[in-house]
Amino acid sequence: MLSRKRRLVSLLSFLALLLVMIAPANEAGEAVQPAVDESFGKLPVYFVENGGRMDQSVAYYVQGQDKTLYFTPGGVTFALTGRREGSESTERWVVRLEFLDANPNARPEGQDPAEATISYFKGKPSEWRSGLHTYGALVYRDLWPGIDLVYRGTVSRLKYEFVVRPGADPARIRMAYRGATSVSLNSQGQLEVATPLGGFHDDTPVAYSQKAAENKQEVAVCYRLAPCDGAECPVIDFEVGAYDPCQTLVLDPAMVVYCGYIGSAQGDAAHSVAVGPDGSVYVAGHTYAPSTGFPTKTGPDLSQNGDIDAFVAKVNPSGASLVYCGFIGGGSSDYANDVAIDSLGNAYVVGQTNEPDSAFPVTVGPDLTANGWWEAFIAKVSPTGATLQYCGYIGGAGYDSAQAVAVDANGNAFVTGYTNSSETSFPVKTGPDMTYNGGSDWGDAFVAKVNSSGTGLAYCGYIGGAGNDYGVDICLDSSGRAYVGGGTPSSESTFPVKVGPDLTFNGGEEGYGNGDGFVAKISATGNQLVYCGYIGGADGDQVHTVNVDTTFHLIIGGVTSSSEATFPVIGGPDLTYNGAGDLFLGKVTENGSALEWCGYFGGADEEYNGGVRIGNAGSLYVFGTTKSSEATFPVKSGPDLTYNGGYDGFVARLREQGFVLDWCGYLGGALDEWCLSAAVLNGIDVYVGGETQSPESSFPVKVGPDLIFNGAPPDSDGFIAKIAQPGAAAQDHWLKY
Repeated sequence: MLSRKRRLVSLLSFLALLLVMIAPANEAGEAVQPAVDESFGKLPVYFVENGGRMDQSVAYYVQGQDKTLYFTPGGVTFALTGRREGSESTERWVVRLEFLDANPNARPEGQDPAEATISYFKGKPSEWRSGLHTYGALVYRDLWPGIDLVYRGTVSRLKYEFVVRPGADPARIRMAYRGATSVSLNSQGQLEVATPLGGFHDDTPVAYSQKAAENKQEVAVCYRLAPCDGAECPVIDFEVGAYDPCQTLVLDPAMVVYCGYIGSAQGDAAHSVAVGPDGSVYVAGHTYAPSTGFPTKTGPDLSQNGDIDAFVAKVNPSGASLVYCGFIGGGSSDYANDVAIDSLGNAYVVGQTNEPDSAFPVTVGPDLTANGWWEAFIAKVSPTGATLQYCGYIGGAGYDSAQAVAVDANGNAFVTGYTNSSETSFPVKTGPDMTYNGGSDWGDAFVAKVNSSGTGLAYCGYIGGAGNDYGVDICLDSSGRAYVGGGTPSSESTFPVKVGPDLTFNGGEEGYGNGDGFVAKISATGNQLVYCGYIGGADGDQVHTVNVDTTFHLIIGGVTSSSEATFPVIGGPDLTYNGAGDLFLGKVTENGSALEWCGYFGGADEEYNGGVRIGNAGSLYVFGTTKSSEATFPVKSGPDLTYNGGYDGFVARLREQGFVLDWCGYLGGALDEWCLSAAVLNGIDVYVGGETQSPESSFPVKVGPDLIFNGAPPDSDGFIAKIAQPGAAAQDHWLKY
C-alpha cells in the first residue's frame, strides 16, 4: 500500500464544485436533514478570444475535456478527442456545423464579458498569450437577413438560439454537420450527431414569439432533415408553426454536449488546493495541452494533439466563477505538484518538466538554463493570472522534482522535493547539506529558498542518506525556519539525524512510502538542521503533511503500516493499530527531541493519502482515503455516515485537547474516491480536493455547477468540497460544494 505514489487527481471537473449544505446535528443532538444553498448556480461556459494563438479565422473557442469548439465565420468546428471502442490509441475526429447560404461576413462577437482570463505561458515571452478575455455569450449578427444566432450555456449544456426579428423569414435558417458518421432524429425529436469517438445531440427545440420579455407566446417547432444536395449529410432546418410575423420569433434549441473548461480525455490531475486571503480557491496540476492547431478538414485526425502542461486556476470565493486559468509548459511534459498563495494573491507553483527545452517559459530565474532530463521548476503568477512574474529551474543533471512550496510574508518561496543530481550539477548553496548522499532512483530530499525577486537561491541543499529519500511537504514558522516532512529508507548511519524526535531507524524496505517517515527543521539561514529524526515503526511509514503552530510545535500527518508494537504511539488519538494501513497524527515538541502525542486514525481496512491541517481553537482537520466501512471507521455526524464502496474519501474535525472527535464522515460514491489535499481558511473553513470515479447516480452531487460525471471508469473527475463552520452558534453547520 505505502509503496505506491500518491494518486493523481483528475482535473475535470474540479470546476464542478459540489455544493451541499449539511447540518449534522442541532443543539439537541438530533440528526438534521441536509439543506441546499440555492445561491450557487451552474458554472457558465466561457468563450475565449483567439488572441493570436491559432488560425486567424477562429474568433473564439471553448476548450473542453474531450472536445474543443472553434467559432468561425460560416460555422462551428467540433474537435473530439478519445478512443474508439476496443482501441488503446487516442484519435481526434472533427465535425463542422456549417451555416448554409449564410452571410459570409457575419463574424461572432463576444457578449457578457466574464471575470475569467486565460493565459498561455509557453515558449519565449514574445510567444506568450496572457490575459485572454472570456465571454458568457457569442452572437452572430444578421447571419441570415434579420436573423441573429446567439450561443451561451453551462459546462454541460451549450445553448444556441435563433432570434428572428419581425418580418424576417425563419425558413432561411439552414445548417449541415460535415464529418459526422450519421445525423438523425430520434423518437423524442432530438437531433443526434454520431462519430466513432462518441457524439452529442441537440435537444428537442422550443420556440416562442414575443413583443416584450414578459409576453411570450409558445410556437410549435421541430427539426426537419432534407437531402444535402448530394453531400453525405442532411440539411437541417426548422418546421415552424403559425405565429404573428410582426413579433420577434425565438427558436431555442439546446446542444447537450459536455464542454467543460480545462482538461482532456487523455488524463488530467489537480495535485494541490490552496485558499487565498480573500477565500479564492486555487488549484494546480496538469492537463493535456489545449490544442492550438485549428483543424482544416473534417473526419479523422490520427496525429498527436498536444502534450502535457502544468496549470494553475483560481475560482472566486463564492465558487460560482473562474477568475483565471494559466497554463505553464514547453514542448514536452510539465507537471505542477503544489501551489502556495501570498498575502497579495500571487500564486507560487512548483513541479517538474520533462526534457526541458527552449519552449519552456523561463523568465527572471532562479535558473534559466535546463540542466538535465527532468528538471524541478518554480513559477510565480500574478494575482490576475495575466503575468508570469518569474519562472525558472531548480535542478541538476539528473532527475529533479519539486513536490511542495511555502511562501513567507516577504515573498520568499521555500521548496522541497527530491533529486538524484549530485553537487557537481545541482545548485547547492549554503546548506543544509552540500554533498549528495546517494540513492539509485530519486536520491536525496532537498530544500531550497528562492529569493523574493525569483532571481536566485538564498540557500539550497540536501537532506538524505544512502537510500532514496524524498520531501513531501513543507511549512514555515514566523522566524523564517522551514520544516520538511517526507520519507526515507536510510538508516541513521547515513541519514543526518540530529536531536530527534527519533534517532534510530525503525525498519522498512526501499521504496516510496516504505522505510520511516522523517521530519526536519532547517535554520533560518539554511546552513544547518535544527533537528532531524524519524517517525515510524518496523513497517512502511511516511510523513505526508507538516504544519507548525504559533508555539513552534509541529503537527504532522501521514500513513503507516506499523502496528503499535513498534510505532511510537503516545497519548492518542487512537493507540491501537486498526489494520491494513492507518493514517497517523502526531505533535513534535518545539525543540524536536520527542513526540508530545502520536496515534492512529482509521478502520480495519486500508487508509492512505492522508494528512492533517490546523484549525482554530485547538481543532485539527483530518483528510484522506479509506476502504474501511462504518463498522470500524470512526464516523460521527457526517458528512456521510455510510461507506459507499471501493475507496472513499473522508474528512473529520478533531479537537487536540482530549482527542474529541467533533465529526467524521465519508465523501464518496459507489466506485473509488481519493481526498488528496486540504486547506483551511481563517481556521474554520476547510477545503478538500480529490478525485472520483463515481457517476452522479451515487456521488453526492447537488445544485451544481456540474451534475454530470464526465468520464467512464477507470477515468476520473476531480472534485472540491468546502465544509464551513461559520461561528460558535453554528459550529455544526456544514457547507460543502
